Amino acid sequence: MFLNTCRKVVVIDDRIEEALPLIKLLSGNGATALYYSGQVEELPREPIDGIRLVFCDLKFTVTTDASSVVSNVIAILKKVIGENNGPYILLVWSTHQNDYTTDLQAALSTEKIAPEFILQLDKATYFETKETMAGIQDELYV
Repeated sequence: MFLNTCRKVVVIDDRIEEALPLIKLLSGNGATALYYSGQVEELPREPIDGIRLVFCDLKFTVTTDASSVVSNVIAILKKVIGENNGPYILLVWSTHQNDYTTDLQAALSTEKIAPEFILQLDKATYFETKETMAGIQDELYV
């Protein structure tokens, strides 16, 4: 079970009410889930090493410009993930994934904090019923 061996998980979402069901699911399965809103003053003082899974929303501001959205996400990831972190998976946890994921992937490819790969989860599909949160659990177990 992937979550049982993946102890450091980060959830970055500006809306805690959208992150809370995910955090509960992760914690209930033995994964240490760190939460950040994306606000600069709430990010860790020093980047963290040993993170293996990152759920990250894409929109933290009202801007819709792809380069601004992507640069903001990368700035947040650099504050959270240490350069010596090691391999991790980035799960784009957003309702805007189709708008920005390709640009994000291209921009991250040249960064020291580049993930091993990026998976997309449409956040909206996981808030329809309780059964969909069970669906996340099924998808996280490999």
